[in-house]
Amino acid sequence: MSRRWARGLLVGLAVVLAGCSGSSYDGEGQGPDPTAPAGSTTSVTSARTDIVEFEGSIEDVLAGIPEAARFAGGIADWLADVPGQEGVLRNRRGVTLFVPVDDGFSAADRDAAFADPDMAAATIGEHLVVGVVDELTGTITMASGATYELGDGQTIDGRRILRSQDATNGVIHLIDGPLASG
Repeated sequence: MSRRWARGLLVGLAVVLAGCSGSSYDGEGQGPDPTAPAGSTTSVTSARTDIVEFEGSIEDVLAGIPEAARFAGGIADWLADVPGQEGVLRNRRGVTLFVPVDDGFSAADRDAAFADPDMAAATIGEHLVVGVVDELTGTITMASGATYELGDGQTIDGRRILRSQDATNGVIHLIDGPLASG
């Protein structure tokens, strides 16, 4: 994968994910922001409002799935290393992750997939959907832009879906190996 392509994917993924996290106040068609100080001419505040703490968020649930520790650890490391991404798995609009279990995602796979921030962004983008995907049929488009076929709720691009775990802001589907659009 070229460095330019990976950097573009990282920037694109950050933009998509930043947009999906949004603020906790939409304010569409509802007049001024009720949380802004009286007489304020702008709704921009100094506190970050895009990170919403959910009990049992995708981030929390992922950290509690021991059979997917390699992929979860890679995501956790990436979130810690890339400023502004700490809310990716806690956004209020929801995310869907297709997470390879350790039996199908070796330590060498982890090292390659999360070797640097660009590769990590590409790897995560191949496994993440902005929004909640409950209906596992048809074709699905990932944050990276890759599309995959879902087979009767049992497979994604030939990978078996082993089980699904709900979170308060999305769902995690455990799969038997990593996805790669090639």
